Amino acid sequence: MQNNDVNQNAKLMQTIRDLDIRCAELVEVISDMPEKVAVKETMDEDKIVKLETERKILTDLIKMTAYRAETSLFDLLVPPVLARNEEEGRSFLKAVFQTPADIIPDEENKCLIVQFHTMANQRSNSALKALCEIINHEECLLPWNRSPPCF
Repeated sequence: MQNNDVNQNAKLMQTIRDLDIRCAELVEVISDMPEKVAVKETMDEDKIVKLETERKILTDLIKMTAYRAETSLFDLLVPPVLARNEEEGRSFLKAVFQTPADIIPDEENKCLIVQFHTMANQRSNSALKALCEIINHEECLLPWNRSPPCF
């Protein structure tokens, strides 16, 4: 019985030594590899997907339009509501864009009701309420049915 255990231990020790040697070889192979590799070296040139010029222009146009809309909201919001600094206003708007909301069509009053869920703190909730009041007074019209949103 003990002889069998000794043989098993010897086999396990040999396996461990072999694996240690293999690990050392792999560490050497990895250390010989460059830290950075260009994409063209990893794939065939025809498999690399490049954005077409028109697609890039359209993407940039959408980003620019979104930034302008955010800037317009920021300009409405900062002087009366958030007076600390520009970063605070931008981070607040980012949080508003990520806040869940319910959109309820009101056929009777011909408006679209947007109900935001509560935000992280009371200050943000107050700022959101002020922003909604400002937007409600701006007389914005939805392009598809020319009715105003109600926040």
